[in-house]
Amino acid sequence: MIEFDYKLDYKNTLFRPNDNRYRIGRGEQGVLLVRPYTDVICRHWRFKTLKEARVSSQKILLYTTLLIVFFLFFKQILYTQLLAQERALGPDYSELINWVRNTINTINSKIKYEYNPYLVTIEGVFNPFIIFDKPLSNWYIKNFFYKNYLAGNKYGFSFIAESYVAGSPYLLIIVYSFYGYLSKKISFKKVSPVNSVVQITVILMMYKLFRSESYNFFRSIVWSYFIPLIIIQFFFHIIITF
Repeated sequence: MIEFDYKLDYKNTLFRPNDNRYRIGRGEQGVLLVRPYTDVICRHWRFKTLKEARVSSQKILLYTTLLIVFFLFFKQILYTQLLAQERALGPDYSELINWVRNTINTINSKIKYEYNPYLVTIEGVFNPFIIFDKPLSNWYIKNFFYKNYLAGNKYGFSFIAESYVAGSPYLLIIVYSFYGYLSKKISFKKVSPVNSVVQITVILMMYKLFRSESYNFFRSIVWSYFIPLIIIQFFFHIIITF
């Protein structure tokens, strides 16, 4: 049997209408590189033995545990080592519990938010000079922790409190179902550097959703990542053209 031919552009060639170009290698060698087989097979992929499955799951658990530990100590490392600030040594749980405090404070408070947070999110995507008090995180720290606001601190917000402020906690289901739909749509079939950057950026920013608000999530993606990426891609295209 012939060896698998790696010279073809398997990642970007769709073989379903041109299956005569595909040649089976020894033991289906390289089959998981080929579209549409990657899309069809990988979702149903299973481990050959129970032992291999257990080893893989243990690795996933280990990596996840290490990631959580790093996440808890990240702020300590950042502030003490890079910014030379004095902080008590130990894990920082603020990223995990601040949104709970923010939710409780907002729901039990009589302080009214004057805008619709989801409309503010749309405005923030297109308007780089939005009024300071419009984003929920800014409104929150100014009204609930004024001294910290004067000191320039940030407390984030809460995805649950956002829907409550918008009028109903049930909006949470509708809005975040829509966000889930958008996340699915960025699973591009075509592999490219730009598509990969977009996917990685959105995944990395997902943590902002539960401990912040929609405004912060989308504005950060658009103004801090997408627009610079578009500018870089534009100039890169000009350079390679000439």
